[in-house]
Amino acid sequence: MIQFDFDSIKQRIMTTLSSKSEWAEFLSFGTNSLLIDSIAQEMAYQVQYKEYLTFENWWSLARNKSSLLVTAPIHGYKVPRKIGASGNVLVSVGENFDQFHNRDIFIPKFFQFSNGDTFMCSSSLVRMAAGETSVSVPVRQGEYKQLTFLATGTVFETYDVISDSVENSVYELYVNNIQWTPVTNLFEYTKNDIVYEINTSPDFKKVTLKFGNDVFGKKLNPNDSVMFRYISTLGSKGNISSINNITTVESQAYDDQATAIDLFVTNNEPIVGGFDFPDIEQIRYTSPRVFQAGDRASTREDYQVSIEQLDFISKATVWGVYEYNIDRGESPWTFVPGEENVVHLAVLNSAYENLDVAQKNQVINMLYPKASPTDIITFESVDIIKLIFKVNAVVSNSSYSLQAVKAGIDLALSDEFSIENMKFNQNIYASDLARFIDEIDGVRNHNTVAYIEQRFTFSSAYVSSIQTSLFPINASTSNIYIKKKTAHDSTYTQLGYIDNNGDIHGVKDPVTLDDIYTLSGSNISLGTGAGILLVQNGLADDYESYELKIVYTLSTPDIVLKNRAQILSYIGSDITVSYPF
Repeated sequence: MIQFDFDSIKQRIMTTLSSKSEWAEFLSFGTNSLLIDSIAQEMAYQVQYKEYLTFENWWSLARNKSSLLVTAPIHGYKVPRKIGASGNVLVSVGENFDQFHNRDIFIPKFFQFSNGDTFMCSSSLVRMAAGETSVSVPVRQGEYKQLTFLATGTVFETYDVISDSVENSVYELYVNNIQWTPVTNLFEYTKNDIVYEINTSPDFKKVTLKFGNDVFGKKLNPNDSVMFRYISTLGSKGNISSINNITTVESQAYDDQATAIDLFVTNNEPIVGGFDFPDIEQIRYTSPRVFQAGDRASTREDYQVSIEQLDFISKATVWGVYEYNIDRGESPWTFVPGEENVVHLAVLNSAYENLDVAQKNQVINMLYPKASPTDIITFESVDIIKLIFKVNAVVSNSSYSLQAVKAGIDLALSDEFSIENMKFNQNIYASDLARFIDEIDGVRNHNTVAYIEQRFTFSSAYVSSIQTSLFPINASTSNIYIKKKTAHDSTYTQLGYIDNNGDIHGVKDPVTLDDIYTLSGSNISLGTGAGILLVQNGLADDYESYELKIVYTLSTPDIVLKNRAQILSYIGSDITVSYPF
């Protein structure tokens, strides 16, 4: 096979020239040799460049994101932008989070908090009612930005926002103070629809706002005032894993009489889930699937691809009667009254939370034109199963720092099993988990147990039902905990423990051995995870002020999900490391 590297090209030139009598005596001169070297090198470069272009023009061979993203619009695929970390902060008018104001206080969307360096914006309007001592505010990592411009009135007018940090889903656009709706494709709308597209450039350096032409979407008129509000996010660099880290209120709050109010803030949970742009393999996999789905929703894959293209969606899974029968162990073609033509959707938004009513309506409005008129679309509540890994590891030798190995284990677990990287109905098998930690640098051997944490509340005065997401339960490693909701710095304390019969007993004072809590009649089925909690003694405050959780392990080593709407999510770890004796 003919080779086109430098040496091969030069050798062929030399062979050709040496065969000609008029060149034979000149080849030995240094100047000629240098000229031949230069020609051969340039020819080799040219071949390499053409080979590069050939690779980049083939979808399966391209090695640059930009090569795929130039073609992706043909598929109908729009690359998602950076996703800001999300979570909740606790806000109060009192420094100790135990005071209240006598009027309603409003915390608007894009209200800002920070730790001095990293900014958080409220992702929706929140009202703290008169008399409330605190309120939980959903936030997205990023700094609030606003830009305005006057329209020129051209058809399909565009405007570039020069930034690589426009958050993927938290933004708003107003034309003459009227909010317009972002859509995926203007060509699906009419001249009266006040809609616009927001597209990311192939180099990720800007986003482009695109408006209609009075045929496909309403056209901007000359001198229309356009305002675009968004947050500039750090993506994965904006994750906050520690609590009580966000403590500064950056914006000014007001009550319902327009009186300025000073607020205090803290985060009593991590704010995580920040993501950067998708990598090249994610683009290579997703874009053709979008094209294959087209404008129809006739298969499970069509539904899923269409839903995941909405910019406020992070994950989705879809199933119908076929999968319903498989899950029951029946023949896939068994007729099931009430399930025929039902399309089940389990969907998480970009904050990895269940959809609100407005988001569900957007999904429905997108799907119905594509779906069969006989399809019955129903949303299933996603059950996010929170995992805590307890690891006792022995380090290979003293050349490894204990702290470095501990940090490495935590980083590996948080990355591998974060909700961002987990899939619906994805199980964790003990052998795979053991092998995964074995392969972490510096780990000689280890003992690892995965705990499941599930929170719940009292439904009436110190009475609560319990239903664990997974079962059967291992009683010896399962406990009930309690804390006050209103105290931002409060921690869970143990309320009770479960015996081998499933009875729940209150913990005792370690000195007097008297019961701290009386839980007579409380029990849980170890086989099904269903139970009831009854607290007769030990609590004094209003039952609604308490938050409960059960932390448990399974009696089997594997973590196997029970239904298609469940997904696992890492929330923390308890790691001890030591050197071998």
